[in-house]
Amino acid sequence: MLKLENKDKIKNKYAPTPPLRIVVTLVAICAVVAVMMAAVNAATAGRIEENKRAKINAAIESLFPGFTEAPALDYTAKASDAVKAVYEVSGAEGKIGYCLSVLPKGFGGDIEMMVGTDISGECVGVRIISISETPGLGSKVNDEAYLSGYEGKSGKLTLGRDIDGIAGATISSKAVLSGVSAALNFEGLFGQIDQTGQSASADPEGQSNQASPDGQEGGGEA
Repeated sequence: MLKLENKDKIKNKYAPTPPLRIVVTLVAICAVVAVMMAAVNAATAGRIEENKRAKINAAIESLFPGFTEAPALDYTAKASDAVKAVYEVSGAEGKIGYCLSVLPKGFGGDIEMMVGTDISGECVGVRIISISETPGLGSKVNDEAYLSGYEGKSGKLTLGRDIDGIAGATISSKAVLSGVSAALNFEGLFGQIDQTGQSASADPEGQSNQASPDGQEGGGEA
């Protein structure tokens, strides 16, 4: 009798789990994970936003030393536009220029940039906040010496005429050029932003972000 009871216990121990129980268990686990993820996102959202604004302020400070404020203008960017935000920069004596957040697409992905201009639309400087271009090639567009070439420029720019490209990094060079050009030619900004929030579409030289046939990031100056 004892042996029979032991056999029944062993049999029950290894019996298949009913499908409904498995489903209920998985649903419960997913629900718990979802609640935990929501809690983590809620707890970190504020800090992420603070860090993002700190990076923006640091870029603006480097372009406009001693600025007093730089509120974002009421502008909603369209998904196809490179310009993502516009900040009106003021100093002790009033408005001194603008900073435009642009996001052109490079060889390794989006390049997050800040373009500073004076109130007439002349570039006072360019700062790259994040970049994932090829180290030693496309990443050279983030060199201070290269970006300084945009200072004093205005209007539509052409690679090879107004700005030199970086050998072996044509796509990255054109990406930075398109971002700066989108900022310098932002429709209605250097006066007053129009009511629709339209921005100029910058596509200097009909640029393409296609890689060269050999799969490398461009074969030199275009």
